[in-house]
Amino acid sequence: MFLKNKVNVMCWNYRNYGGSEGTPDPYSSFKDGEEILKFVLDDIYMGEPAKLGCYGRSLGGIFATDLAAKHPEFIDFLLVDRSLGSLDKISESRFKGPLTTSLFNYFSRGWVANSYENFYNFKGFKVVAQDPNDLVIDQFCALNSNVAKFACDNTFRAKELSQSPE
Repeated sequence: MFLKNKVNVMCWNYRNYGGSEGTPDPYSSFKDGEEILKFVLDDIYMGEPAKLGCYGRSLGGIFATDLAAKHPEFIDFLLVDRSLGSLDKISESRFKGPLTTSLFNYFSRGWVANSYENFYNFKGFKVVAQDPNDLVIDQFCALNSNVAKFACDNTFRAKELSQSPE
């Protein structure tokens, strides 16, 4: 899709995937995204000012929304495809029971990534795609439904604040 439209693409694998070394974890992945952006800006990109897009699919959407939120001065476009609104939602959706949240927090080392908030607050051009038949990322934990919920919550909260007597 990108190459057919003559868009330059920079891709990478998570640590320990596709021949990459290291151990993947959320904190390293955020750092890797920052390093890749720095590499593109310092070593590859030749124009001023930089105009970049960021694409993330599935788990990569969490890192794409984070990068776009942290660097709106460079990221002009955000495309997130079949991703999560928040990683903890998938554990709640897939595994039922009173220990779900505790187990998730233990194994993820308390990782918090609110992609829905990063996507919602990103001011550039943005698109979210979701497959309603996705067997891994259902509508409960999908980015699009979490963004919609966040937008509604903010709208109603703002309305309540504007109507409250001072």
